[in-house]
Amino acid sequence: MADEKNSTEQRPPLEAEHHDDLQQALNLLKEYAQPIAISVGAALVVFLGVTGYRQIKSSKQERAARLLSAATSVEQLQEIVQDYATTPSAPIAKLNAAARLFHSGQFELARLEYSQFLRDYPDHMMKPAADLGMAYCQEASGETEEALAEFDHFTEANPDHFLTPLAVISSARCLEELGRLEQAQAVYKDFIEKNPETAWAPQVQNSLMYVEKEIRAKK
Repeated sequence: MADEKNSTEQRPPLEAEHHDDLQQALNLLKEYAQPIAISVGAALVVFLGVTGYRQIKSSKQERAARLLSAATSVEQLQEIVQDYATTPSAPIAKLNAAARLFHSGQFELARLEYSQFLRDYPDHMMKPAADLGMAYCQEASGETEEALAEFDHFTEANPDHFLTPLAVISSARCLEELGRLEQAQAVYKDFIEKNPETAWAPQVQNSLMYVEKEIRAKK
C-alpha cells in the first residue's frame, strides 16, 4: 500500500488519474466479454424454461442447456462444445470459454477459441462479440496496429450494435498507444459529443484531457 501511494504521489495528478483510468479500462476490457457470454447462456436457459422447452428437439439439448447454466470452468464449457456440438448451447459455451481464457490472461488460447467460433458459427447472433474479442486479444498481445484496424472495421460494420461504443473507445486507446495523439483526441471528442450520457463518458473525458496535455507538451 505504501509503495502504491508513493508511486502515485510522484506522478502529476492528471497523469496519475489517466493511469488509473487506463488500468480500469483494461480490467473492464478483460471482464466484459465474460458477462456477455454468461448472460446469453442464462437467457437461453430461461427462454427454454419459459416456453416449456418448445425449442428443445431432444433430451440432449435439454441436458446441454442445463450444463451450460451450471458451468464454472473453461474445461466444462469445452466439454459442452465437444459433447453437444449440435445444440444451441455449444456456440454460447464456446464464446464463454474464449472470454474466460482472455480474462485469465491466456490471450493466444482465447484467440483460438474466438477464431473457431467465427469459423463454426459465422451467422450466430453473438458473432459481433467474437469479432470484438479477437480484436481485444490482438491488442493485449501487442498487435496494436492490427487491433486498431479490427476495432475500426467493427464500428463500420456494426454502427448500431450495443458493443460499438466499446469498439470506438478501443480505437482511440490504440491510437494513443501508437502515438497518434491528434487522431485519438478527435475520436475521444466525437465520442463524448455523441454519447454525453454514457457511463463511459467520465473515463473518456479523462483520457481526452490526458491526450490534450500530451499534445500541448509536444508543441
